[in-house]
Amino acid sequence: MSELYFEKYNYYIHAEKLNNWQYDEGSFPDSVESCKKFGDVNELMCTYSHIENDREKLEPLVIYNKNHRDIGVVILDHVMYDYDNGKTSLSALYLIIRPDEQGKGYGTAITKYIIQNGENIMGRPVDEFCASVHITNRPSHKVMENLGISPLLTYGDYVIYSLPLERERGNDEKNI
Repeated sequence: MSELYFEKYNYYIHAEKLNNWQYDEGSFPDSVESCKKFGDVNELMCTYSHIENDREKLEPLVIYNKNHRDIGVVILDHVMYDYDNGKTSLSALYLIIRPDEQGKGYGTAITKYIIQNGENIMGRPVDEFCASVHITNRPSHKVMENLGISPLLTYGDYVIYSLPLERERGNDEKNI
């Protein structure tokens, strides 16, 4: 599972592939249904289209496994939040695993990959990793806890998790 490939989302290239997710079998109950509150996955990806300026970079990405199968999507948002000190945060706004691929460890593998390679993916320095997880999404809460990502606050129906990366960069003994 260590081989993951990220590709910038393009409706004309990815829409048909992502639309086929609705026909997947073997997904967790309501996994596809939970995405419908945002519309289909393509609608979500188009809602958060690429943005890039001095203070923010928003990137919707499609994730492939080593067999080149589309196994998920993620929307990453890199923001400078402390302008005086240049502190930045990389947030996983949405991480959606293809229904047929749920329960196979991809959520953990992708989150680890983003933490370890976020600077390369976004082309910018990253001081903190954040993720928002719906309060009912137990598998995602477990991923965060298993990776040592701490809950920072609850905002509406979401728990916001945070991991300072300066600590991780300076600690060679801890292996995310």
